[in-house]
Amino acid sequence: MQEELISPYVYVGIRGADIPVKFRNSIQNKKPLYTQQMVLEAVEEIMGISLEEMQSKYRFKQIVQARNMYCYYMYKHLGWTLVHIGKSIGGRDHTTIIHNIKVHDDMCYSDLEFEKKSLAIKNIIEWKMLNTI
Repeated sequence: MQEELISPYVYVGIRGADIPVKFRNSIQNKKPLYTQQMVLEAVEEIMGISLEEMQSKYRFKQIVQARNMYCYYMYKHLGWTLVHIGKSIGGRDHTTIIHNIKVHDDMCYSDLEFEKKSLAIKNIIEWKMLNTI
């Protein structure tokens, strides 16, 4: 089974073992492994959509998909609250963020191209994270 890159806190809880060396500095300094900037850069690189476009009211497919990706990674990997994510992308309601996250999960299941883009974003974020530790 291929191990996914997970939070060191979860890793220790699941494994009941020592924290891997690559995570020790992050925990000692209490810095998050992912940052908003990493997520924004990855979404912009893969989707070609800037934060300003995600904050807009436009509902073009590419912009909506970029918003879905941003919301998913900010919630699932960075742990931001739904309200905080909503404020960061144009003052959207927390229920809209819940919907975006659900749509992301559904699209990954039903659309191979969308899933590939999502995995590419995840890989970029993880690469950036590993190069900052």
